[in-house]
Amino acid sequence: MSAYSPLSPLSPAGPELAKGAVPLLPFQACLLERQGAAPCNRYLLFELTEALEPDLLEQALQALMTQHDALRLRFAEEGGVWRQWHGKPDGRHELLWLRAADDEAGIAALAAEVQRSLDPRSGPLLRACRLSRAGRADRLLLVVHQLVADESSWRWLLEDLLAAYRQLATRRCIALPAKSASFKAWAERLHDWAAGPAARSARSGGPRSAPVRNCPCCPGSRPAKVSADTSN
Repeated sequence: MSAYSPLSPLSPAGPELAKGAVPLLPFQACLLERQGAAPCNRYLLFELTEALEPDLLEQALQALMTQHDALRLRFAEEGGVWRQWHGKPDGRHELLWLRAADDEAGIAALAAEVQRSLDPRSGPLLRACRLSRAGRADRLLLVVHQLVADESSWRWLLEDLLAAYRQLATRRCIALPAKSASFKAWAERLHDWAAGPAARSARSGGPRSAPVRNCPCCPGSRPAKVSADTSN
C-alpha cells in the first residue's frame, strides 16, 4: 500500500486529549458551505425500560466528551473560510435536560428545542433529554450534530455511554476502552494525501467517477424506538 494512501494504518490515539486545529473533512466542508452553523443533527429516541439516575447519566455524557475528541470540535468562519479546532472538556455545558411532555406534540416541540441547542461555534455538539410522561415509560432523546458524527458513530457512542453509566451505577470509576486513531490524525492523513502525488495522479489520469450533484448533508432522520436496558 502506498505511503500516501489514506487507508494506511494509523497509530492508536494515546490517553491525552487531542488539541489544536484540525483540517476539515470533505463532508464537513460541504455541510458548512450549505448550512453554515445551522442545526443539522442526528438523533435517537429511546423508550426506557427502567429509571435512570440523572446525576449518573450526566457524568456518563461528560465522559463521552473526553473519550470522543470529535465531540469537542468547535467551528468558526473567518473571511468566508470555515475552520475547526479541538476545545477542552470544561464541563460547563449541561448535557442532560430533564423535561416533562404530555403528548407527542409536546415531545416533538422539546426535541426541536434540544436540536436547536447544539452549537458548532461554542458547543455542545451532543445533548440528551429525558422526557417524562405521566403514567407511561420515560423516553431518552440523544442528539449529536452531523458535523461530528455519521450513522456508524451511534454504535460507539451508545456502547461507551452505557458502559460509563453501568460503571457509575455500580460505584466503579469510569474506565472506557482505549481510543482508536484520533479524528485529528485521520483528518490530517486525508488532507496530506489529497495534496500529495498519488491524489494528483488520480485527478490527472485516473478513472473518473460521475460528478456528485447533491451533497447529502441533511438526510431525513428518523427516531429509533428501542429499549435501553442498563441492568447488565
